[in-house]
Amino acid sequence: MIITLQSSRIDLISQEMKNAITGYWENDIWYCEHPIFDDFRKTIWDKTYQKINFIPFQAELKNEIKFFIIDRLKNQGVKLHNTLIRNYSKAFKHFSDFLNRFYPNMKSFSDLEISKAIIQLRSLLIEKGLTVYNDGKLTKYENLLNQLHLFFKDFYDTRDEFQKDIWDMRNIPGARIVPHESQHLLNFTDVPSHFRNMLKRYIKFRVSHRSPGQCSLDLRAVRVFLTFIHKTYPLWDGLKLLSRKDVEDYLVFYRDFTKDHVAVAQRIYLIALRVFFETIERLQYKEAPQTPIALLIFREDLPRYIKLTENDIKQFQRGLFNNLRII
Repeated sequence: MIITLQSSRIDLISQEMKNAITGYWENDIWYCEHPIFDDFRKTIWDKTYQKINFIPFQAELKNEIKFFIIDRLKNQGVKLHNTLIRNYSKAFKHFSDFLNRFYPNMKSFSDLEISKAIIQLRSLLIEKGLTVYNDGKLTKYENLLNQLHLFFKDFYDTRDEFQKDIWDMRNIPGARIVPHESQHLLNFTDVPSHFRNMLKRYIKFRVSHRSPGQCSLDLRAVRVFLTFIHKTYPLWDGLKLLSRKDVEDYLVFYRDFTKDHVAVAQRIYLIALRVFFETIERLQYKEAPQTPIALLIFREDLPRYIKLTENDIKQFQRGLFNNLRII
């Protein structure tokens, strides 16, 4: 069943969206050699003569897709060919077929029940003989659908940012936004519901004095641990009864789960977890462990410190470790 937001929010395109889709952007075919795209090329000479065709989409969804792409170009630093052409425009044919078959009357991507929609899209891709992945990786079609859903679910959501399950740090007063970083979303949807408010409270404390990248790492590191604890103790709604044995069991799981990752990345995630423990103890969270943190996680639990090579430093600069995928 489609999850419908307030009809007044969906039926009326926001003034922000109207203001964005003006001039050249109103056209239903965008020609990428047009000068309006010059600011989004690597160089002025890096031209592509492909076109972006929005004609197959019905009006409401067409405007949302246009607005999403304009926002990605202007505010999130995506490049014309690498993202807009290769990942978005080339997906439009099969993507529009999917929408026209399964959601011909849908007014907004925010209305989707995304898990059901992904299954429907995958079935269509298989029917068309296209490749789908069985390891959790999304195709460019599924990724586009998911991005549009999350973007507009947030766009139409008027609640305070901290009440949401996906935070946009650009909307949080006092957050340390770094101009050259594209990492600005904090996604709590995969955190076990029993622990979600506790982790939100902790990350809310961190956002005022830590970068978006560090906050994202903190969230992922703690989420891995809380997911493990939830599977072990599904009725827990806090960490009061956490014991040294529980931590030791987690470390066994964690070392096996991350055996293919470099030691320095393993160390960073465990340090983030230890800082979480120390902080909720110091701030006297009601969910904090009753056992002192000093007796739960030891310095010896962390992988041995390894001096970084020049190649390691380059990897950090490219953000490989910060984008480590764990659970």
